[in-house]
Amino acid sequence: NTGETTDTFAFTLTGLPSGWSATAPTQSLAAGTTGTATVQLTVPGNTATGNYTLQATGTSTTDGTVTTSSPITVRVLKRSTTLVYGGSTTADYSDPASLSAVLTDTATGQPIGGKQIHFALGTQSTSPDPTTDVTGTASGSITITQASGAVSVDSSFAGDGTYLASNDSDGFT
Repeated sequence: NTGETTDTFAFTLTGLPSGWSATAPTQSLAAGTTGTATVQLTVPGNTATGNYTLQATGTSTTDGTVTTSSPITVRVLKRSTTLVYGGSTTADYSDPASLSAVLTDTATGQPIGGKQIHFALGTQSTSPDPTTDVTGTASGSITITQASGAVSVDSSFAGDGTYLASNDSDGFT
């Protein structure tokens, strides 16, 4: 506040893309003092990755001509995922092996539904790939047609516009 009296300032972010939102906090400052305002920005989960330039503005609530603004860059990144295999680790020749894996958002631990998970068991794989449900679980099966032995069962999520790819590999007999 470069003024001569205490004043209250409202802070906003402008230039928000469609679907984005931000809080508009106010802060009182004594004359000749500085302060920091925290503006909470909410970005939809389906926002494309990249850099977005917004305007941060502070305006006096008593005199709208007293204002300052500055550009800020917001970098939107893909979210990390965790995939954990939880299906069978053994099966006999000509029997189906039950395959399942759970996909979660690494930061929040929340399940991610509606995503395809690919399973590969030795030389065989799922087709079509099963999709995660509301609990983040994808389930499928493969009828074993390969020679007995130790192989791996691999589960993988390819990633998309919001989430990074992830995978898990486990032993299978």
